[in-house]
Parts: sequence; C-alpha cells; structure tokens
Amino acid sequence: MLESSHNALRNGDTELGLAAETFDSVLAKLNLVDVKLDAFASLITEIIETGTINSENLATLDVLGLAYLKVQNKFVNRVASDYGGALEDLPLIRSITIDVAGRQRMLSQKAAKEFCLIDAGINPEANRENLTETVRIFTNTLNALTEGFPGLVMPPPNPSILAKLNEVKAAWLVPSAVLSQIANGAEVTQNDRAIIEAQIERVLTLMNEAVGMYELGN
Repeated sequence: MLESSHNALRNGDTELGLAAETFDSVLAKLNLVDVKLDAFASLITEIIETGTINSENLATLDVLGLAYLKVQNKFVNRVASDYGGALEDLPLIRSITIDVAGRQRMLSQKAAKEFCLIDAGINPEANRENLTETVRIFTNTLNALTEGFPGLVMPPPNPSILAKLNEVKAAWLVPSAVLSQIANGAEVTQNDRAIIEAQIERVLTLMNEAVGMYELGN
C-alpha cells in the first residue's frame, strides 16, 4: 500500500483521483523521498518475510522511518505551497490546514511507535522525551484545528468537520492519558498495550475521515 500510493503521487491513479505530477519542484522532492523509501521498505520487507524482528532491526527501522518521515514532510510542504499558490479554488491557508490535519495521522502513529520502543527497552529515556513532545504537538494541533489559529490554520469550515474533529478529541482522551503516563516514567502494562493497540487505531480512522472531509469540502 505504501509503495503503491507513493507511485500514485508520481504517476497518477484514476481510482484515487490523482493525476500524474507535473510540477518540477514537487517531483524533485519526490525523488528525495524515493531514496529514503527504498531503504525503509527494504527492511520492512525483510521483517515481513522472516516473521521476526529483533531489537537491532527495530532500532534501525526507527532510524530509517524518521529519515523517511523527514523528507516526506518536505515533500508535503512543497505540495501544499505550490498547489496552494497555483489553484484559485484552493487558498493557501486551506492547503496548509489540510496539510496540518494530515500530519495528525502521522503523529498518532509516531506516538504509538515511541510507546512500542519504550516498551521494548530501546532508548527509553530519549523516547520518553520524544513521546512527550509528540503528544503535546498532537493535542495542540487538534485544538488549533477545532478553534483555528490566525494566519496558519483555518477554523472548521462547517459543522460536520467540527463534529468530526470533536470525535477525534474524544477518542484521543484515553490513549493520550496512557501515553503521557508512560512518557512521564510509568512502566508499560498489558492493559496499556491493549488500550494503545485498539484506540490509537480509532484516532487514526477518525482523523482520516476528517482529512477526507477537508479535501472534499464537506
């Protein structure tokens, strides 16, 4: 899915409603993503094929994933900037808001990853600090999306999107409390694992729905 959606960004996909990319500036950023994706996907494929993952591979996966995320963020910024300036029916602030909303999906998964790294005993102190920051950014950004942030994030354009964002807020309450406890030094319990596994997925699903509503203008 990751590789097919990545290819769709370059070559287009009728089912996804994407045309082939034509902006040279966007394609240049996409080329940088290719390099990081190749290394990241290669290790994931190896893990899937062997059915096992050790601490060393898990730590390497974290490093490769963060490198991929960094260039992917630059790509998304370029898309938001170029298309926000080129399309009359897509004002820049709306483009940035969609970008910000989309990043919430990534942040939810980043929080889950940091939780798992702590649980696995991989750089626990550093990942507790990372998790604290990830939870803070997700919460503050969600507040900005529901209330607006002058000059950067537009308030919800209609009641339906506001209602969906409030669903995200409600779904975020319990897992964010668990994540904060772990970030502050608590030991991970089996109940914590069950909560994060089930409820972070719920947050991701709802945030996906919210982003789709922004994109469609619903």
